[in-house]
Amino acid sequence: DVLVALLLKVAKMFPGKKRGTVFLFNNFDTICAVVREARPIFLKYDENGGGQTFSNETFKFFDEQLAAQSDAFVEEELADHFGPLIEFVKSAETLQKGAEGEEGQAPSLQQATQLMRDFADRWKGAIERIHAEVIKNFGNLQRGMDVLQRTLSQLLVYYTRFTGPDGVLAQMGPDGAALCKDAVTNPAFMYEIKRHSQSRIN
Repeated sequence: DVLVALLLKVAKMFPGKKRGTVFLFNNFDTICAVVREARPIFLKYDENGGGQTFSNETFKFFDEQLAAQSDAFVEEELADHFGPLIEFVKSAETLQKGAEGEEGQAPSLQQATQLMRDFADRWKGAIERIHAEVIKNFGNLQRGMDVLQRTLSQLLVYYTRFTGPDGVLAQMGPDGAALCKDAVTNPAFMYEIKRHSQSRIN
């Protein structure tokens, strides 16, 4: 608890929330590696004759902290590149699924059109920049590739919630649904996710 409190305190000193998240991720990753290396210390003898067992409570705790920072980085990175689209999706879903009579501005077809065009123009370049950010920020390459894959997969989730058969555009009527014909296809998305997730530092 003392160690975690110290790391959280230091993380708040970084300019920008994402840099603090990266700091926490890398430190929790290092701690997990140390605990894994110290495995013999955590071996316990089963008093009932079952041999040795690995008490992984410490590892589990820090692994959960690591997963939480991974989730935070995914959302922060996507917000940097696709914040308006994500906010539009969340806001539209809230209104479309809200109770009858709930106040709120209906999703704008004009804004949706602009978001579709912006995504089509930028998505591949943004993925390249996200890839570069991950390589720069995460010392453990394998961990970094895992985070990258999760980030790109979450981007696909948001885009599907935007343009999919049950997405917010489809719920906006014929004009909204018509926009979906120009959406990036799932195979194209999956190709980019696979290509970047399997890549390494040149």
